[in-house]
Amino acid sequence: MAANTFGIVDAWGGPFRTTVGLIQQFGNQRVLDTPLSEAAFVGAAIGASSTGMRAIAELMFVDFVGVCMDQLLNNAAKMRYMFGGQVTVPFTLLTRIGAGFGSAAQHSESYYSIFSHIPGLKGVAPSDPYTAKGLLISAIRDDDPVVYFEHKGLYGNTGQVPEEPYEIPLGKARTVREGADITLVGISRMTWVCTAAAEELAKSGVEAEVVDLLSISPIDYDHIIESVKKTHRLVVVDEDTPILQPGIGNLRPGGRGSL
Repeated sequence: MAANTFGIVDAWGGPFRTTVGLIQQFGNQRVLDTPLSEAAFVGAAIGASSTGMRAIAELMFVDFVGVCMDQLLNNAAKMRYMFGGQVTVPFTLLTRIGAGFGSAAQHSESYYSIFSHIPGLKGVAPSDPYTAKGLLISAIRDDDPVVYFEHKGLYGNTGQVPEEPYEIPLGKARTVREGADITLVGISRMTWVCTAAAEELAKSGVEAEVVDLLSISPIDYDHIIESVKKTHRLVVVDEDTPILQPGIGNLRPGGRGSL
């Protein structure tokens, strides 16, 4: 399965060195440096994917998503539906999120909650090296557009990653710490914040269960509900506008699940 990348300084390796070596391995017909126009290169990648190419665009920071939102909202997300399922858009947008790392006002947003409200777009955010590789492969192989959010604060993390390709299902959360007293839900770097909080709570005899969402859209509400049925308490730790807020009502009696 072949894929092409579009982005500013991708051939050089990008500001976070995420595309280092790709042009040497795959050539300049598949790894494309583009002008400084997010609307142009995101639109080009979406157009290419709609004609049979599997395309990846690298948006340096999610703060710039407003520049290319029309391409994402009115084209990538809607093409399959506008053409009655005759067109697929196997497109991945790779971008960065996260504040607190000296990146200033225009390079420190998260904004992933926006994408949880756009039908037709999927969104994922890994929390460690294992989920980073598995979710990226799944995103690239998916026939629908996927936004892949990397947190700047996780780039220094290390962990065991199999050499062979593997996939992590989109739309599925995971439990990273078992507990019976309270459920802590996080995503991306906030999963680590939840884990650290759980360790502190354990010193006081409170056993917290930590759920790593992994997927922003669709959200695995069933996983959260099953955890809260056990613990009867829920805390959501979110770096962006709370993405769970529209669905919290589903946890009330008469919703998707009863506690």
